Amino acid sequence: MPLMPKQRNEAGTPNKAKVKQAEILAYSAKVIAEEGYEKASIRKIASAMNMSVSALYYYFASKEDLLFSIQYHAFDDLVSTLEVRLTGEKDAERRLYLLIENHVEFFLSRLSEFTICSHEINTLKGAAYDKVFERRRRYYDIALDIVREIKAKKKNSALQVPLATLNLFGMLNWIYMWYDPDKDRSFRVLAREIYHLFLNGIKSKDRSSPM
Repeated sequence: MPLMPKQRNEAGTPNKAKVKQAEILAYSAKVIAEEGYEKASIRKIASAMNMSVSALYYYFASKEDLLFSIQYHAFDDLVSTLEVRLTGEKDAERRLYLLIENHVEFFLSRLSEFTICSHEINTLKGAAYDKVFERRRRYYDIALDIVREIKAKKKNSALQVPLATLNLFGMLNWIYMWYDPDKDRSFRVLAREIYHLFLNGIKSKDRSSPM
């Protein structure tokens, strides 16, 4: 399992070890996303950072340790941010929009991690896999509950909640394959489009944000 980030110092600022860990994870995510987990080596990651392999091993015990940390922190940050944004919001459709907007904004700002979470989701094994799965499951359960609330609100007895939820994630998790930050529109435009496509289908002409 990964080394845990050290605590903040007395002044309340992140200490050097935690900052360095975050830097290593950012470089590792870029290398692994570009080359794939099997081809990406610790040596390549260390070289990209202009640091020695032994120095990198001081912070992370192995390449699997890096992969675990990238995935776990990505999902943990995603879920934690979403839970804060949903706090106090009761309307099911607004909650759906917040989930979609949070997902799109989060992953478009961290495309390398998004790519790894999509491509290498089953690469981890054992306890590392289980710990990441726990956060993934929490995320799925939040979405499932929201879709269930929408079904009740719309009184749509034909809607299959688990299948609809998986279709929603299918739309969200494929963004990294085609999104170009230099050409495509802002995350809010994209989030609104996904929201309306999922909720109303392609016949809907309304593309405003649910407020």
